[in-house]
Amino acid sequence: MGLVDRVVKPVISGIKHALMKPVTVKYPFTKVENIPEDNFRYDPKAGVAYPGYKGRHILYLDKCTGCAACERACQEIAEAIVMLYAFDIFLEFDSKFKSSLEEGGEVAKLVSELSHPLGNIMNGLEEIEGGFRLRLNDTPIWEMAAQVIYENLFMDVFKSLESEGWEISTPEEKPRSEVRVYILRKNGNEAKLVIKQRDLGYKQNKRSVFPAIDYGRCVFCGFCVDACPFYALEMGGDYELAALEREELFYDPEMLARPKFNSHPPESTWAEKAVLIMRRYR
Repeated sequence: MGLVDRVVKPVISGIKHALMKPVTVKYPFTKVENIPEDNFRYDPKAGVAYPGYKGRHILYLDKCTGCAACERACQEIAEAIVMLYAFDIFLEFDSKFKSSLEEGGEVAKLVSELSHPLGNIMNGLEEIEGGFRLRLNDTPIWEMAAQVIYENLFMDVFKSLESEGWEISTPEEKPRSEVRVYILRKNGNEAKLVIKQRDLGYKQNKRSVFPAIDYGRCVFCGFCVDACPFYALEMGGDYELAALEREELFYDPEMLARPKFNSHPPESTWAEKAVLIMRRYR
């Protein structure tokens, strides 16, 4: 091999490619073009899958019956799908407790501590038979059972309240999975914390149970879409699913039901890079 082949030709090739327009895309600053507009979906009656982009799932709540076919299809693949119920959390009390709440003090502190795990959201006071009811959450809380909500949100809060002198008990009958009641008493004040399943009003899904997807586990195979017999699941073109926290990759049914809901890749700006560095070394 001569000098021309070993030196001249590589130099000429390098100069030629240096003047060419690069084929790489500086994502996320430059968006990827030619993403398919059609979603990947499946027609169970015809037995035909229609091609499309396999990005984030889209859930049609008005079609889902809660049959859990998608969950079963995912069990041997990634175990990324779980069926969840919608729950509300209420604090029910009588007029004496209401007066103590308005005065402040230990009762107001109790309500504040109970609402803290929910982001201190209190959605208005309403009058019910025998007293009053305060809703502690705004949007539904999605979980497998009411007991799990207690374990995740209120177990530590209850331990703190008991150390402050509050007596906490449950009714003698065994609570069902869709409702839990806790009675709180101190100095003659009594209230009930009620974790109750919400009926979302879909006739085809009277239990109001819908799939949620953990994108930290999902492999985007589309088998869940193939398994759905009611056209309730599709896979769309949203591919920007990066997150800074592991929990942010879990999409509840309401998030899946938003056609354009997607997150954004981290570190796309200097401000986001600074936040990421602070989270790593805090």
